[in-house]
Amino acid sequence: MRRRGLLLAVILIGAALIGSAFALSPVRGLLDSKSSEQPPINAEEIKDKQNKATPNIIAIQLESFQSFVLGKTIEGQEITPNLNKLMKESLTYPNFYLQNGAGNTVDAEFMFNTSLHPVKPPQVIAFTDPMKEFPSLARIVRNKGYSTITMHTNNAMFYNRKEFYSALGFDQFLDKDYFGTDDFIAFGSSDDILYDKGMDAVDEYAKAGKPFYAQFISMSSHHPFHLPEKFRELKLSELYQDNLAGDYLQATRYTDTALGHLFDRLKRDGLWDNTILVLYGDHTGIQMKMVEDAEKAALKEIVGHEYTLADALRVPFIIHGPGIEAKDDPIYGGHLDMLPTLLSLMGDTPADAAFLGYDLTKGQSHTIPIRGAFADEGSFIDEGTLYNPIKKTAMDLSTGESKPVEESTYKAKYDDVLARFQASLDYVATLPEKKEDFGEKVVLTKPAELYATADTTSPLGVSIPEKSAVTSKESKPDEGWYKIEYEGKSGWIKPDQPILELWGLIKTKTKTPLFKEPDSSLKPVLTVGSQNVNVTQRWVGTKWYKIVTWAGEYWGEVDVDE
Repeated sequence: MRRRGLLLAVILIGAALIGSAFALSPVRGLLDSKSSEQPPINAEEIKDKQNKATPNIIAIQLESFQSFVLGKTIEGQEITPNLNKLMKESLTYPNFYLQNGAGNTVDAEFMFNTSLHPVKPPQVIAFTDPMKEFPSLARIVRNKGYSTITMHTNNAMFYNRKEFYSALGFDQFLDKDYFGTDDFIAFGSSDDILYDKGMDAVDEYAKAGKPFYAQFISMSSHHPFHLPEKFRELKLSELYQDNLAGDYLQATRYTDTALGHLFDRLKRDGLWDNTILVLYGDHTGIQMKMVEDAEKAALKEIVGHEYTLADALRVPFIIHGPGIEAKDDPIYGGHLDMLPTLLSLMGDTPADAAFLGYDLTKGQSHTIPIRGAFADEGSFIDEGTLYNPIKKTAMDLSTGESKPVEESTYKAKYDDVLARFQASLDYVATLPEKKEDFGEKVVLTKPAELYATADTTSPLGVSIPEKSAVTSKESKPDEGWYKIEYEGKSGWIKPDQPILELWGLIKTKTKTPLFKEPDSSLKPVLTVGSQNVNVTQRWVGTKWYKIVTWAGEYWGEVDVDE
């Protein structure tokens, strides 16, 4: 039986859902040390095991990464030298635009893997439909013998990803539990650690001779773009100091530097020649509402004109790999077009594919609907013009100039945009419930006995010590029972006051000190005021919740209205 929610104070956005279905492995123990401590890689051996008929796929989602930094030099310094070099050897789409809804980053993950529209804002697909079995890239290639893994240095409970990743068909995931918190930026470890430790896992597939699809979700260029000093590589003048634009340049430069390290690793490990690399920006970094006078002057210097919504919505889409012709394709495209384009280049489009995006290699002009968040809902791009039916305006994307437009000019295409949104919702509603599940992590705060059945009449004579973290594949949460595997034995536990996973939003009603552990005798790390906060764990029977902050996740005692 699966939990579908748990009401917490203001609103619960999502919870760790549990089921008695096929259990996937979160790969916590796959590799516990950094790549420098691993046995040396035999690149020639890996090359010999590669099959050109099944090239590996590495998708890199670039956090808050916009196209205007590509190919640019600022005060004599290239902003993105590694990407600039890669683009000369790749298929690139300079007229490529975001299509996100309220899910921002998780929407980009969804669109890349499914070619379906996000749900209507303010809802988020990872909250509304995490139990669906999406016909995704992971499932398509898994049926052809690929291993599939997604990696993110944040907690996978964030935005209900742990549940959503199995809905997208991934075999495995790696998150903060694996990557740790060294070089902490935004919500997790740096991009360098993401790629370094992530490649340790990828190399295990390669050494076994298995093709793989690996998705990296970068995060170091996340708003507000505040990097530790050691990662700030650009030497910038006063124009870029103490403003968002300068910080954004530093963040995107570090993103590029970490990518350069990843490219070198792929070559060193013998994987470069048989891997398709896909890189794309997930969403806007510098939103129009963020641009004040200091940012206006700096951004004008960078982009060569007044910064406009056209600049804010344009993101990179780059494909590099064996047999892929290097060129700039001027066709207009968007997030939903990534999957059909990739599969077309691989010669592997399923006959029954239900994609709502377009194969950009066919050169077919089409509208690019935007679900919301970074532009008014239902705005769309058509043949170089951004239409906003809500404000009844149009913008020339080549100049950024806006002007009023007659409704008759765009009404038929706007109706089609709305119909496509509805078609996506209708299609998702028909999908079956997924069979896969990563289960739920249960942390014991007291010893627990293992029973053969979910009652206390069938003890197995096994006691599980406190502080143990176990994974439950099936549960009866209303009764407090969890089915687990422990030291080769399968059984049920009924732990007293366990720590459980969840993803939710609660309100701190007063100033609340936060601690590294759920222990108020410790020195607080920081204090939050009365506000809504996201939480990723709760200690049952107490007031303790693990709260997400920009500085990391910490424990706080919160009175929550049940």
